[in-house]
Amino acid sequence: MYLIALVSGTTHLCAQDFGSYRSKTLLLQGDTTSIDTVSIDPGSFVVKSNGVIVSDSSYSLLPAEAKLVWKEKSPPKYIEISYRVFAIDLTRKYQRRSPSIIQRGEDYYSDPYTFRPEAQQQSVFGSTRLNKTGSISRGLGFGNNQDLTVNSTLSLQLSGKLTDEISVLASVTDDNIPIQPEGNTAQLQEFDQVFIQLYDDQNKLTAGDFIIQRPLGYFSTYFKRAQGASYETRRKMGAGNYTFFTQTSAAISRGKFSRDILKGTEGNQGPYRLTGNENESFIIILAGTERVFIDGKEMQRGQQNDYVIDYNTAEITFTANQLINKDKRIAVEFQYTDANYSRSLVQTSTGVENDRFQFFINFFSEQDAKNQPLQQDLTDQDKTILSLAGNDPSLAIAPGFTEVFEYSNDRILYTLTDSLGYDSVFVRVTEPTTPLYNVNFSEVGEGNGDYVQAGFDATGRIFQWVEPEVIGGQVFHNGNYAPVRQLVAPKRNQLFMAGANGKFTEKTSAGIEAGFSNDDQNTFSEIGDENNLSHGLFAKVEHTETLSKKPDAAEVFGRAMIESRGKNFRPIEPYRSVEFTRNWNLSLNDSLENNAQSIITGAVGIKKASMYDLTYSLDRFDAGSDYTGLKNNLNANLNLEGFRGWFIGSLLETEGAVKSRFTRHKSLVEKDMWITKIGFTDEREDNLRFAPDSDTLSATAYKFYDWQFYIANLDSSKLGYKVFYRERTDFAAATDDYSESTHAIHYGAEMSLLGNPKNTLKATVSNRILEIVDEESTEQEPEQTLLMRIEYAGRFFKNTITANTFYEIGSGLERRQEFIYILDPTGQAPFTWIDYNNNGVKELNEFETARPEDGERYLRVFTPTDDYERAYSNQFSQSINISPAGIWMKEEGIKKVLARFSNQTAFRIQRKTRKEDEVDRFNPFADPSGTENLISQSSSIRNTFFFNRTSSKFGVDYTYSDQTSKTPLTSGFEERENTAHILRLRYNFTAKYGVILEQETGTRLSGSDFLEGRTYAIDYISLKPTLSYQPSTAFRANLSGTYTLKENAENLGGEQAEIVDFGADLRLSKIEKGTYFAQINYITIDYVGGVNNSLSYEMLEGLQNGQNITWAAGIQRNLGKNLQLSLTYNGRKSEETRSIHTGNVQVRAFF
Repeated sequence: MYLIALVSGTTHLCAQDFGSYRSKTLLLQGDTTSIDTVSIDPGSFVVKSNGVIVSDSSYSLLPAEAKLVWKEKSPPKYIEISYRVFAIDLTRKYQRRSPSIIQRGEDYYSDPYTFRPEAQQQSVFGSTRLNKTGSISRGLGFGNNQDLTVNSTLSLQLSGKLTDEISVLASVTDDNIPIQPEGNTAQLQEFDQVFIQLYDDQNKLTAGDFIIQRPLGYFSTYFKRAQGASYETRRKMGAGNYTFFTQTSAAISRGKFSRDILKGTEGNQGPYRLTGNENESFIIILAGTERVFIDGKEMQRGQQNDYVIDYNTAEITFTANQLINKDKRIAVEFQYTDANYSRSLVQTSTGVENDRFQFFINFFSEQDAKNQPLQQDLTDQDKTILSLAGNDPSLAIAPGFTEVFEYSNDRILYTLTDSLGYDSVFVRVTEPTTPLYNVNFSEVGEGNGDYVQAGFDATGRIFQWVEPEVIGGQVFHNGNYAPVRQLVAPKRNQLFMAGANGKFTEKTSAGIEAGFSNDDQNTFSEIGDENNLSHGLFAKVEHTETLSKKPDAAEVFGRAMIESRGKNFRPIEPYRSVEFTRNWNLSLNDSLENNAQSIITGAVGIKKASMYDLTYSLDRFDAGSDYTGLKNNLNANLNLEGFRGWFIGSLLETEGAVKSRFTRHKSLVEKDMWITKIGFTDEREDNLRFAPDSDTLSATAYKFYDWQFYIANLDSSKLGYKVFYRERTDFAAATDDYSESTHAIHYGAEMSLLGNPKNTLKATVSNRILEIVDEESTEQEPEQTLLMRIEYAGRFFKNTITANTFYEIGSGLERRQEFIYILDPTGQAPFTWIDYNNNGVKELNEFETARPEDGERYLRVFTPTDDYERAYSNQFSQSINISPAGIWMKEEGIKKVLARFSNQTAFRIQRKTRKEDEVDRFNPFADPSGTENLISQSSSIRNTFFFNRTSSKFGVDYTYSDQTSKTPLTSGFEERENTAHILRLRYNFTAKYGVILEQETGTRLSGSDFLEGRTYAIDYISLKPTLSYQPSTAFRANLSGTYTLKENAENLGGEQAEIVDFGADLRLSKIEKGTYFAQINYITIDYVGGVNNSLSYEMLEGLQNGQNITWAAGIQRNLGKNLQLSLTYNGRKSEETRSIHTGNVQVRAFF
């Protein structure tokens, strides 16, 4: 291994030799698979499954032997691998140079060791001052059972000097992945990023993908992902040490801003669905743009932190570190993709500054191209509707159906019929007819429509008409969908601001900013355009005085601020705190956006560094005649010799449409005591809200008191811990006073042991009990919420034993899913369509896992729904690796024998149930007591026991694997279980000849309560001997035979299949040239049972009853050091079917 590491490091430090680069598709058979005939550079090895990089925790690479050991219980059938090879087999013995090779004669001399430099080949980027890595590839797929497909990938990283003054930084990555990265880690890996940046000491020019962040100023707040060009500069100018700065951007905006306010639900950690500004139910969030706040405090993304987010389904779930309940205020800001119109933006921020003054001008303009709609096709009628709608979206409703003139089974089509006396009823059709319509159904609320969702199939959702009821001459609708479209109007939002900040003395500073906004909510319409323009003004001043000349003297300070904005002023994104509405006792329904607003603040205080800080402020907020608020604030901090405390309090009185008196405070007292600290926190709110023109409390008035006592570790301790007890009492409004409504008790503990790198532990547990005191004052039900999370990693006996444990329990929601199948134009997707009933309709039970030689491929895409149900969840994972060879291989006796044994265990389970029983909630192995209690489950276990694993002569291993899954769907459920016992023996007779014997027995179970032909229980046994011949590192040939017997359960049909497979394959590898391979299999199948269903496809392994032949061949040819050509060909032939041929050609260039 030291030799491998040394050679690997040398390979990466030297100039890249792309002749050693190889990539291939590998069929995984058993847990250990031979990759190549020469040793592999481990630092270059990459594994992909369906185009996605596989974590190295799923496999082990034996680089010297060029073998891959798969750890996971259920490996994918095919994987794509890429790597570099060494020119030698590191498992063989070599001698140093032999002098006998040097030949001397009277008239000749031959010395092959003499260095003769070759002419250097020019690389794609000729400059030696540039660091570049990556490749570009283009490929074609073709065959007699598919259409022509094209695929391409690009990956380029470039950095270095173009000239002595100008540097370049570029990242061009385009893998055609139409999804966002997973949001379960603090750091994200972007799939598709393209930018080129040129820069020197004063200038920076960026083209491609970039981020625009807020500039100087009070109103100009935004965070935008854009695609275009941006220029920045900072340079000295004139006398007075002035610096001129500017940033100018012109780009296509990649997303639209939204802020969602979510109300926490008792006992529900998530997922919580996020929606768009136009009430879009299903959106895609741009990765990394979200900011999440709970009770005004910003959270951190990551499974180990506060939340995880699914960007593709716009769902956020909170971890056990953040217990969610009815009292939590959740705010999420994010950017999401908006495909209604092409949206452009122009941004400029420029100014001049020195040590004392700043002058700046900001301009931002973002607008939809109204004549370039994307996902919505606007007809002249649609544009007329929008022009008459003004700024009212409820008036922008258009018919949701268009006539089509050609039938297609790739989409759901409808025809118009008469039904029960009603004309113009849409009915789904599955064959050509007239007239045909493509219908868009929109959810309009229960009782507002005449259609309901009747199910879904492989191409989308199916809707069905339901007859309205007529009672007393009044029509009552029984559906919640209608064939209409909500038209989205194109918008334009502009903001211009100019301002200055100055530090007049060391003690006095001031700033001012003024400008205007131009917000047009519908550029198709002139209605309401007189309200588009509005102004904004902000000014502040601050003064500080030191009470003495001592270095640590106290300071007194005062500050004043005024904000004024006109009616209809619209910033680009909210510049106020996410808690602004709550701070001024406004509900989300109190719309003051169209009012002129002003805020005046004055504050005075005294502070002494690291000891105390006391501030009093008075704020006044006016919003026309609808609202006037006066708020007194007091903030205090104290830190004296191990005693700490702080207090935040306010008193707010409001008049106008909202009349209220709102008092609240938060406080903390904490004291260090020996090796620990004790603390007490409390929070109280009393919100007296009155009915209009009355002294009677409104139903929205409330009061609560929340306190907590805790014991925790000192900040300097290596052992982290915290034990707490907390209570909260809520009061609801009565006629003239409050009455106790609910009472909650919350207690728990946290612990972390991170000082020893060999053993790390993090654990948290909390339990919250909500009691209902007055059932008439709340709709809330009693609830108990228990969360627990344990993470442990340990290494023992010099890494002989390594273990990792993760355990978590919680509660939340589980979404029932729908899925559709979409034709993949690249031909690389994992599913194929088989029209079992020959009706030309793509049905859900007609899609199967594709074989390599299959033609058209389909992607399985899950579509989000609003169908959720309450679930109690637990997760558990455990991995244990035991390898005594590290400490006992050099020993004698029994220790040396035991050193030949090793074991790998990996177990993972995630289950969600309806049962509230505490034992089941804790126990991940509990019996769910029937499928009616089990909502979803995903589990896998894989254990492999090795003997002589690292020996090149002889080895035996036994693997047990079991994988189960149950997925809830809107029409029912789908579940699978695969169990296997695999015994594998390998023996090399000589350096050239070897044999592998493999026996596998197992069971494949499948069940579905709505898909026909998907329920079976197949027992199988398989025996596969393989004889290999490898005379050199350049050539390898295998002969194999496989006998498989399958039998379905008697009560499910009793189908049987006997499969005999004889195969041969060979591989030729030449350093600097490439790799050649060929494979042929003759397969006979004796199958007894029905055909044209999923069961027969599984029993026949995608082939036909009788005689079958499959074959494959390929060439991977290196055309110089920077170019590689790959050709692959697959085919199959059965007795009663024509031959199927597929091929792929790919050219890859390396940088």
